This record gives sequence, structure tokens and C-alpha cells, in this order.
Amino acid sequence: MSRRLLPILLLLLLPLSSTLADTVSHEPLLLGPAYPIEVAVSLPAALLHWLDSLAGLDGPGATAGKTVNAHRLEFVRLFGPPDAETNERLRGFALARAGVARRLPRDRRDALTYAFFEAETLDAALQSAASVATADELVALRRAFETFEPRYRQIWSDGAEPRRFLSSATRDERAADLAALLVRIARFYGVGAAESPHPRIVLVPVPAGYGTHAQAIGRHLLIEIRPREGLAEQVAPIVHENAHFLFQRIDDKRSESLARLAAEHGRPGEDAWLLLREALPTALGQGVASRRFQPDFSLDARWYHLDEVDAYAKRIYPLVSRTVRKGGRLDADFLRAAVALIPR
Repeated sequence: MSRRLLPILLLLLLPLSSTLADTVSHEPLLLGPAYPIEVAVSLPAALLHWLDSLAGLDGPGATAGKTVNAHRLEFVRLFGPPDAETNERLRGFALARAGVARRLPRDRRDALTYAFFEAETLDAALQSAASVATADELVALRRAFETFEPRYRQIWSDGAEPRRFLSSATRDERAADLAALLVRIARFYGVGAAESPHPRIVLVPVPAGYGTHAQAIGRHLLIEIRPREGLAEQVAPIVHENAHFLFQRIDDKRSESLARLAAEHGRPGEDAWLLLREALPTALGQGVASRRFQPDFSLDARWYHLDEVDAYAKRIYPLVSRTVRKGGRLDADFLRAAVALIPR
């Protein structure tokens, strides 16, 4: 064994912290058994997302989004501007994350994220990451966690904010209505509402005074929550990300058939099929769900940060709302009507 590899291997064998046991809490179903959404209050997942946000990693295989500045400003407010060593550790983390995503095939780019979202502890996450990361990348990841994990624990506060939200949401009398809506949306996608695998919401905190970020990563639905928010405030991202999850659950044969049906309409059909990937979840979450649960629902409000998706989601919203209400499905008739709403 080379002298260079020996200290690397020794570093990887050392436990990251003696206080990291039981860092994932397995909570009750968010809405009950009719539409079973599992919930995780997970330090490994939250810390990974926080580091992605500080590093501004919003590309393939990463989890940062619209709230990068929120997390960065909070860091400076709580801990002061990062020094040279801190910046170097963050840069090493970013290079390791990007290196893994760049090296893996498209359908496995989230493998490193899965390692942290599914692990019970940070040490277990790093052990799992060893299957996709090089030894040098693992060292960079571990050093970043050694630097940032003690600071993030002050923000995480043993998952206090996610636990408060979960306690409030599971007692909310509107939870049954939301579950019923998601059952109808699952029917729209042609997917069994209670079939495995179940969606799994990963709750992470974000400072007050900013927006929120949400992202579907396989069955893991990352959702940021602000202080004092309840179920009503999070209805739109919950439905939006579940819509992504349900679209992924459509079997390959049917998905390919739908894509062919769209392509039969030429360029408008191809454009519609591409835009529907985001416009449908937006019309369902920021449209159908928000109108039902939010008193300040508005077609004039911004639904999505990309103009093209925002405009198309609002154009198809009446069609989507009517189809879901009547128990319809994402089928040839729906596609024909959706294609007709593409701007010419």
C-alpha cells in the first residue's frame, strides 16, 4: 500500500463524530394511509442540502435552488464571513459533488444525494458514498463535514423546525382533504395512490423572509420549510413534488405511448410534452391545490420562476382542474387539449 493512500484510508475509518447516532427520525405518515407520504427528519440530508446551497450547486446531481442566498446570508449572520480554510473546504466539497455527478451516467447522477438522504448517520452516508466517489473525493467530503457540521447543528437544533411543522401538519383538519386531492391526482397520472414505493418528504429548514425550494429526487421529496409555517403554506410544494413523483411512476410503455401521441402533433406536440414535465406539477400544485387551500390564490401571482413554464401552467390550469375534478386521466384526449393551448 502506498504511503499516500494510508492516511486517506485511516481518515475514512475514523468516526466523524461521537454524537451522530440516530440522526434520522422516522416519523408517522404525513396524511395517513389513503395517500401514504413517509416523512424523514434527517440531519445527513439537511446538512448535504445546506452545503449544496452554500456552494451554489444547483446542477445535475445537486439540491440547491432558489434559496441559495438565504442560506449564505444566514451563515454570515450567524458565523461571520467564511475564512480561507472554510472556503477551501467548501470548494473541495463542490468539486467532489461535481466530480461524482459528471462521472456517473445520467440516470445515476443523484447517487451521492441518495447516499445522504437514505443513511441513518453521516458516517453511514459516507460509507455508502464510497461506492460512487473516489478516495480523494471522500476525503474532501469528510473534511467539509468536519468543518461545517458543528455550525449546522446550531441551525438544525435537533430538527426542531421540521418536527414542529410535522406535529402541526399531522393534526391539521385539512390533511384528509389534501390526501383526497392527491388520490385524485394519482388517478390522473394512472398510478396507484397507495402502491409502493411511497413518496418520502425530507423536511429541511430555511430562514424566514425568503422563498422556499423544493425538489423531487426519485421518491425523496426535498421540501424547505420556514419558521411557523403549517400545512396550508406548504400545500403547493407538497402537491407539486408529488406530481413529479407520480409522473416518474408512470410505466415505461405508457410513458412512451404518451410521448408518441404528443409527437404526432408535430412541433407544438413536442413542445407541449417537454413543458408538461414542469407545467403539470405547477398547474396542480400552485394552481389546483393553492386555489383549494390558500385564501390568497391568484392567477396573477408568480407560479414558477421560468416564464415559459409559468405562462403554460396558467394556460392549462382550467383543463387540469376540470380533468382532475371529473376523475379524468393524462391520456390522448388530455394531450390533444394541452397541445392546443401551446402558444403558436
